[in-house]
Amino acid sequence: MFRILKYLTVVVPVLAVTPANCPAAVFGPMDTRLTCGTAGACTSCNPQCNNANTCTIQCTGADACKDMTVNCDPGQECIVNCDWNACVGIVVNCPSTARCSVSCSAANSCTGIIINQPPAVRTQGALELLCGNMDACKSGTISCPGEATCDVTCNSASACTDIAINRASPGTGTLTATCSGYESCKGMSAKCPKSANCDVDCSAASACLGVSVTQDSDASGALRLRCPADKSCKDGVVACPQSGACSADCSGSNGCENIKILQPLSMAPTSGDFEVVCSTGSSCKASEFECSSTGSCSIKCTGSPSCTDSKFTGGTSGNMQVECKASSACDEVDLKCPSTTGTCTATCVGFEACGDVEMIDAGGTGNLQMVCLGSSTCKSSRVACPSTGNCHVNCDGDSSCESQVVTSQPDSGAFSRSCSQYYACKGSTVTCPPAADCENTCASKSSSECKQMTINCPTSGNCAVDCGTTDSNCQSSSILVPNPSTGTTRVKCLDQRTCTALTLSCPNGDCGVRCTGYDACNGMVFDCSTTSSTNCQLQCLDQGCRSSQYKCHDMPDPGKVCSLECTGSGSCKPMTTTGNGVGPVTCDAVATCTDPLWQLSQINTAVPTVAPTAVPTAVPTAVPTAVPTAVPTAVPTAVPTAVPTAVPTAVPTAVPTAVPTAVPTAIPTAVPTAVPTAVPTAIPTAVPTAVPTAVPTAVPTAVPTAVPTPAPDLCASNMHSCDTGPGGVCYVDMNNMLGYVCDCSPNYFCTSGCNDPSIGHVCNATCAMHSCFGAGSLVANPAQVPCPGDRFGSCTNDICCDPPTTPVPTAIPTAVPTAVPTAIPTATPTAVPTAIPTAIPTAVPTAIPTAVP
Repeated sequence: MFRILKYLTVVVPVLAVTPANCPAAVFGPMDTRLTCGTAGACTSCNPQCNNANTCTIQCTGADACKDMTVNCDPGQECIVNCDWNACVGIVVNCPSTARCSVSCSAANSCTGIIINQPPAVRTQGALELLCGNMDACKSGTISCPGEATCDVTCNSASACTDIAINRASPGTGTLTATCSGYESCKGMSAKCPKSANCDVDCSAASACLGVSVTQDSDASGALRLRCPADKSCKDGVVACPQSGACSADCSGSNGCENIKILQPLSMAPTSGDFEVVCSTGSSCKASEFECSSTGSCSIKCTGSPSCTDSKFTGGTSGNMQVECKASSACDEVDLKCPSTTGTCTATCVGFEACGDVEMIDAGGTGNLQMVCLGSSTCKSSRVACPSTGNCHVNCDGDSSCESQVVTSQPDSGAFSRSCSQYYACKGSTVTCPPAADCENTCASKSSSECKQMTINCPTSGNCAVDCGTTDSNCQSSSILVPNPSTGTTRVKCLDQRTCTALTLSCPNGDCGVRCTGYDACNGMVFDCSTTSSTNCQLQCLDQGCRSSQYKCHDMPDPGKVCSLECTGSGSCKPMTTTGNGVGPVTCDAVATCTDPLWQLSQINTAVPTVAPTAVPTAVPTAVPTAVPTAVPTAVPTAVPTAVPTAVPTAVPTAVPTAVPTAVPTAIPTAVPTAVPTAVPTAIPTAVPTAVPTAVPTAVPTAVPTAVPTPAPDLCASNMHSCDTGPGGVCYVDMNNMLGYVCDCSPNYFCTSGCNDPSIGHVCNATCAMHSCFGAGSLVANPAQVPCPGDRFGSCTNDICCDPPTTPVPTAIPTAVPTAVPTAIPTATPTAVPTAIPTAIPTAVPTAIPTAVP
């Protein structure tokens, strides 16, 4: 009934301890424990754990296990616990397939510790190292298992200073290094697993100061670096895996300052995705980041000033995206885009977020895009466009791209830039791609967006500059076309003062400017004079080209023109043109292309012909002919003819003719004629005629006529001082509480008291033109005082002009003597002597002696 056991074998745990003076081990049922509880108790002992599930070494006294070597059985769990200063210089040889746990919980407990893995074996036992007090594992050397997890925890100040973490063999085991005390892993070096994840968490201030993380040349595991505290990874050097993802969270202030996160030194291209986040002030200041060859790359600088003075380098074909979204986030950053096909994008948001940044393409075919949103965001930035890819810059914010410099390479693709808000692209310089299109747009969200900008246009590509519709948008800007050039250049200035003082130099190619709005291109210089191989077009609308210069070539090639189009009143007044190649010229009915200051030698003669032409010129001469033309000109002369034309002019003259026309003009003259017209004007005159018209006007006059409604003539009284000075005049105005208004008479202008209708104005004779006209003589006026009322003066009053006189006296003297005597006396003396004696005495003396002999 009973089975008798013939043999019984019992396995007894063995702990061999040498030398002989080492304490004896205590054996449990399934484990072995060695306790070294006094100072120096186990110094230099070499315990050997065999045939036990667990081997535990407990060192609690000062130097209790100093310089001890612990040898663990390959399949035996090995535990070493060290108290204060107990395990200085200890060596632990971990098992190959079982867990190895070392706890250094007191200050200096394991200084200089060495943990080994079995040689030439792909170890599968996990390693756990806890360094829980100051300098607990300082200067230690740790070898992690190849195929199992390796956890190193340093949770106290200086706990793992200068510790070195290595791999015994390549493998799939993960590495986790947790550094949670001040300078806990300062100077640490760690080699990541070949094909497993590597996590380095530096959560305390200066925790991983000067950390070094390395990789195998063909590593494929992911690397995650966390630096959330002040200077937690400052001055570190980190190598990313060849094909695994590489990321760093630099959220602490100065957390990754001066850090270098680079690709491994290997001949093979790297392909892992790369991501760095710098989210607080100076978190990545003066850092250097290198993206993988083909993987995506994301660098986010969201703190102020998180990435100042840093250097970002893209890979080859991977896309690269840089975000600088805080004040001065990427100030003075050097950004080198991918070298071949990768797209490169920089988004800058915040005051000077990318100020002084240098964005350089390394010669690739990928596109480059820079977005600058906010005040001074990309001020003084420098952008080098791709070798063959397209390049776009968006500047939206006050001074967002002020003083920006954009350059292109010989084969660069198309370039475009948009400038929005005040001074957005002020003082910037763009060198367009030589053989591709180049476009610069001022979006007109504010004034002066592209002020003082310089655009160097392409050699063979098209060049478009849209200066928009706001004030001074392209003021004092320069648009330069190279020579030679086969491209087309177009500039649009579409509102008042948009392109004042703009310069367009077009020595070759096809150039055009459109100026719309008051003073849109005032003071512009459009220069097409260098060669005769240029097509130039200038369009001026609504006083758009006042005081501008249009320089054309003298002898245009066949088919090469300098065309000019003037539309609207004063559109080309005044303008200066040079060269004989101006033409064709198109002017509408009110474009005033005959302004005397508009020097178009091919259009108008300098002075009128001696005798009028049989058919009037399309544009009247500056000075009227001595005898009126048979048919009036379409536009009246500046000064009326001595004898009125048979048919009234379409537009009345500035000064009425001496005798009214048979048919009234379509628009009344500024001053009424001495004798009213037979038919009333469509619009009443400002001052009523002396005698009422036979038929009432369609619209009542501003001042009632004397007949039939009597009105008090307050100007006839002595109650006003309107006419006490030269040129002063009084007008009855019943709408004024005084009943009259003071003004200056025609041919005078007001210089003082102009806004007060109750007092006499200071009136000066009007400057009519820059030269005398008619047969009048010049009278020197060196003092430049206002000319007398009976003379026309120049605008500087340096000369005065006598009014024209008849060349010979009339056969019968006039009823009233002329203001200025005739050159030759009349045959019969006048009834009343002239104010000034004649040059030659009269044949018969006057009835009344002259005032001057």
